[in-house]
Amino acid sequence: MCFTSYYMCSPLLMNTGCPWRKPPREITPSNVAERAHLLIDQYRKKANLYRSNVVLIPVGDDFRYQSQLETENQFRNYQAIFDYVNANMKDVSIQFGTLSEYFEAVKGKFTPPILKGSFFTYSDINEDYWSGYFTSRPYDKALSRRLESVLYAASRMGATNEEMREDRRTLGLYQHHDGSKFKYIFKHLMTFDACMTVIIFFCD
Repeated sequence: MCFTSYYMCSPLLMNTGCPWRKPPREITPSNVAERAHLLIDQYRKKANLYRSNVVLIPVGDDFRYQSQLETENQFRNYQAIFDYVNANMKDVSIQFGTLSEYFEAVKGKFTPPILKGSFFTYSDINEDYWSGYFTSRPYDKALSRRLESVLYAASRMGATNEEMREDRRTLGLYQHHDGSKFKYIFKHLMTFDACMTVIIFFCD
């Protein structure tokens, strides 16, 4: 089997908490072969789910790459694995890439299926269904929509991307997780809501 793997970003979870509670391992000359073969074994299995020999592996999660140090460690670890794989595994080519590069690589290799219908509610680990998306926390959902409209108004009134970055990130995280898991997000948004009235007053 020959396949190319494109990476959106990266996670050997250096200096971060691992969801599976596995300690991070720095890639070194003494362990790069073992780690590379383990990783490629996983991606060969994932490749069976694809319709072409080009595999896209998005790497990371909502809470990765929070610092420059973490990002640099991730990149260095993966680059060491990539260098080993490309030099020693003749049937695999692996590199960092973008969505545009992935779609260019698979163009014409297969006919994409057309998916129709509703994708909700979908199940997660242990068949946990995400049905609360429709019914839970109505106040929180209303608040998030009000805040989103205020952020939009602020940007139209001249707020810069730099000034808006933290609030946009917080709101995006809050909407994605329904605000249920991270109390500091809710506290941040409530603080923002307190000054929202002033913003709306001046916009009227």
